[in-house]
Amino acid sequence: MELRDRIKRFAVRVFNLIDHIPDTPKGRVIQRQLAAAASSAAANYRAAQRSRSRAEFISKLSTTFEETDESAFWMEMLVDTGMIRQRRVSSLQTEAGELCAIIVASRNTARKNLRSQTEGQKKAYVEQLTGATSAPGATGVTGVTGVTGATGVSSLVSLLPGDQNSAHGGSLDNGRPRC
Repeated sequence: MELRDRIKRFAVRVFNLIDHIPDTPKGRVIQRQLAAAASSAAANYRAAQRSRSRAEFISKLSTTFEETDESAFWMEMLVDTGMIRQRRVSSLQTEAGELCAIIVASRNTARKNLRSQTEGQKKAYVEQLTGATSAPGATGVTGVTGVTGATGVSSLVSLLPGDQNSAHGGSLDNGRPRC
């Protein structure tokens, strides 16, 4: 089954769970939050597949992860407040954890690919500016007056627009997704 279908099926299963949440003030809060989070996860993954750029794809995957994780949180709240028994949400919580792991892995791969693409573009840009090319294994730029060694290249590269190295990456606990 495709991930798109799996996330949508998760949202449908969450909607079915909502019918079993008590119709109390606390229950209604969780019903709304859980419905919004699960449906947003499915909608954002769908939007990620239609993204116009790799950066937009990464952003939509991040939102998908956040919303899936939030769904897991609201299910924990249902159990912790005694509104729903653990066995009713156990398989949904497992699914949320698996989806989070898959989404984070996809996002990390996309980030790695974006960094590789960006580094290649930066190198080509520096070579275009300086008129120099580096031999494989060389440590600096040669044949360029005033720009020598790795420090000079780093200085030029740091001035380039679109540096993606500062992208937020705080969604992991001990190397694992938080779900």
